[in-house]
Amino acid sequence: MAHIARPERRRILRTPAARFASIPDFPYDPHYLEINGVRVHYVDVGAGAGTTAENPPSPQDAPRETVLCVHGEPSWAYVYRKVIAALAAERPQWRVVAPDFIGFGKSDKFAAPSMYTHELHRATLIAVIEALDLRNITLVVQDWGGLTGLSVVKDVPERIARLVVMNTGLPPAGRVSWRSSLNFACWRAFVAAVDTALPIGAVMRSALRNASDAEICAYEAPFHEPDAKAGAVAWPALVPLSASSPVAADMAATRAFLREWTKPALVMFSDKCPVTRDLPGFFARLVPGARSRYVVLVGAGHFLQDDAGEAVADHIMDFATRDNACLPPDARPGDALVCNVGDDLAVVAWKDSIECCFWQPA
Repeated sequence: MAHIARPERRRILRTPAARFASIPDFPYDPHYLEINGVRVHYVDVGAGAGTTAENPPSPQDAPRETVLCVHGEPSWAYVYRKVIAALAAERPQWRVVAPDFIGFGKSDKFAAPSMYTHELHRATLIAVIEALDLRNITLVVQDWGGLTGLSVVKDVPERIARLVVMNTGLPPAGRVSWRSSLNFACWRAFVAAVDTALPIGAVMRSALRNASDAEICAYEAPFHEPDAKAGAVAWPALVPLSASSPVAADMAATRAFLREWTKPALVMFSDKCPVTRDLPGFFARLVPGARSRYVVLVGAGHFLQDDAGEAVADHIMDFATRDNACLPPDARPGDALVCNVGDDLAVVAWKDSIECCFWQPA
């Protein structure tokens, strides 16, 4: 199992369960792993739910597919609630797991930002995969869940069957517009300035398309005191903006590994994300398994699994069933609304998404 350093003489915070009592659309029993005295929460539904490496499922109860949903900043497993609900209803023979990183959701939290490192989050995700003995994984990543989750693929490649890459990056590679760069720089500077006064609710409300007050409260729930936000404060500063950044070497190793990744990959971004909307083409060309194609969900923002959760789930189900990153669910030739062919890029617009295909893969 991956090693997480024991937090000697460090204050560990645990969000009271009462904070989560009235959360809408999240009826899932909590599951926990304890790693060196740190409690890590995960949602676990479907076939094989609740089983571990030490308590494996029987052959008849083993899941046909395992979908591992990895959140980013400053969200938690709740951001995948619509995806989880759709997969649980439509694919009960699958197992769906959504962990909370340390510092987020129902997992324990270090009070000191210095405790949070890229290696901590990598080790946590590897520990979850190994402790639950997850196999045949469809790895779904978004935001920092992408930087962390994609970097873990090279550690456990035999366990990963396919990738679903959403609104993320592997910096400092990948061209982004000056506007996207400025948006991230402003976000990073804002977090550094406000520190643990970070207004989680306001941040999420500005990023989500139609969030209710109750849903915003659900995103605020994990952070019961200012020091509980230390993980959310630390994460933006870990993004490598230059090759000399401590995380840059692992990002380079991850890019090198993914260039050789031939298993299926679905690249699915949204058109309203202010930071990552320039990057789907980067991933479509980086990962051979993506076959130089990507899908854009129209009208969704940065947290596309919340804004368009049902559509995300539909694409995942279709992709995992057919390993086909190109067609939307139940697509027929007559469904295409627009077809525009450029010098090296074909674009087909569907009802809720756009499919893009490069003629000459890089």
